[in-house]
Amino acid sequence: MTKTPDQSEIIARELTVRDEARLKIVRNRYRRRPDEIPLELVEDALEVCRGNMTKTAEHLDVSFARLASMVDKSPDLMVQTMRHRSRLIDKAEDVLESHLDQGDLKAATFTLKTIGKDRGYVERHEQNKEVKIEQKIDVRLDRLSSDQLRELRSIQQSAGTSDVITDAEYEDVG
Repeated sequence: MTKTPDQSEIIARELTVRDEARLKIVRNRYRRRPDEIPLELVEDALEVCRGNMTKTAEHLDVSFARLASMVDKSPDLMVQTMRHRSRLIDKAEDVLESHLDQGDLKAATFTLKTIGKDRGYVERHEQNKEVKIEQKIDVRLDRLSSDQLRELRSIQQSAGTSDVITDAEYEDVG
């Protein structure tokens, strides 16, 4: 049994065919003079292409850079482009939310790493580098007092080093 298309599918197909036909007329009419393309036609092309600048430029037969320049110079085109991008972001957020509702761990991690930053969820890359600085000091142990030797031995033990004064040297001097 074949499914009959509902009214919205029929309207969507008619709009697509009509818009494509309108864009072909625009392309053919203004192929040689992209500077003379009326803003209304650029607005229509952006609407048909759902804000996709690359597709809009192709449909209007102008370069992407030329279309971007036209958009930058026209507040109306800029608003329209931003509105389309906002719709895309809304759709992406809806998909993300549905994945979060299903308990998708990747979606949760992505959310926390991006919009969760203001709550302290930031990915940190910690680098544990141990820097050891060695400096050789020649100390004549026989010239140190007993108190100085004890202090040196205490520093040595707290630092966990055994190469400053060996037990034998400490006993010999002390």
